[in-house]
Amino acid sequence: MKGGRLTWFNAYNQSGYLTSTNWQPLSGLQPTTEWVPGTFLGQSVSTIKLRNSETGESVDLDFQVVGIQYNLGKASAHFDGSEPVNGSYKVCETAMGEGGVVTLADTGIGFCINSNTYKTAAAFTPFQFARPLIKTSDIAQSLREAGVSSGQYTGSVMVRPAYGFRSPTGSWTYRSTTGVPVTLSIRYEAANLANIEVSGSGVMPAKYDQKKLTASGQTDYLITAHGFFTNGLKLSFPENETDSFNLAYVDEGSAKPIPYSIDCNACEDTSLVSNGKLNLNNRETVVGGEGDTVSLMLNVHYDNIPADDLTTGNYYDQFTVYFEENL
Repeated sequence: MKGGRLTWFNAYNQSGYLTSTNWQPLSGLQPTTEWVPGTFLGQSVSTIKLRNSETGESVDLDFQVVGIQYNLGKASAHFDGSEPVNGSYKVCETAMGEGGVVTLADTGIGFCINSNTYKTAAAFTPFQFARPLIKTSDIAQSLREAGVSSGQYTGSVMVRPAYGFRSPTGSWTYRSTTGVPVTLSIRYEAANLANIEVSGSGVMPAKYDQKKLTASGQTDYLITAHGFFTNGLKLSFPENETDSFNLAYVDEGSAKPIPYSIDCNACEDTSLVSNGKLNLNNRETVVGGEGDTVSLMLNVHYDNIPADDLTTGNYYDQFTVYFEENL
């Protein structure tokens, strides 16, 4: 997971739920002439703890195993799903079979079964594989809210699918299979700033107003931050940065400094510096955005400086701005 984007490498969406791309083989199943797929006996799982083994950080994630898929494998050539269920257990909200795969899911509490049984003339192992169907909360949001660092977060629970089968004596028996491990492993890359790209000359040639006898000038800096951003970019001025933003005369002789302003087109506080004075009370502001890049434009300008305050020559100043991911 990078920023807020989650990409699964060995899982996918099945019937609206998350499941593994791999099937778990199950052995030791008693051959039978009739059986019915079911979900899980006993208490259901409601959370899973994802832990970073390197840092010790952990996140509790809402996590429900809401169903199961059975793959009959070779048994699909022997069993026909044709008999309606007559039993004491409820039928699952989602109960369907296709191509030798039975899908069961239920958002309620308790054990549920398929709507039909599977029958065969000669006893045969009922199925060969299974895989759970999972419902989780927003994983990206949970990791962000926990404030954990980047790394591998892994958690595991064990579930035991249960099914009913007709015993050799003709009675119905319900039993659980061997455990099926459910492991969730997330490679989390938290919001981070990789680099800053700045484009702009920094040159502010004077434009004169012959009627007002004033001069103005401006320049733009296009700034692009690269990395992974979930909550935008923070822009701040350092504590040791002077709160006086003025262009100083750098040629021989002396001249009055020229106060300048800095505007930000994408910041929450668009006016950062006004006529030489910093406007930000806490020295920082935020640029919103998500994804691989966050962009903004800083417009640096001086306006309507009286001609009597100007001296022909070169003026210069520099200022420092810090950028960091906004967590």
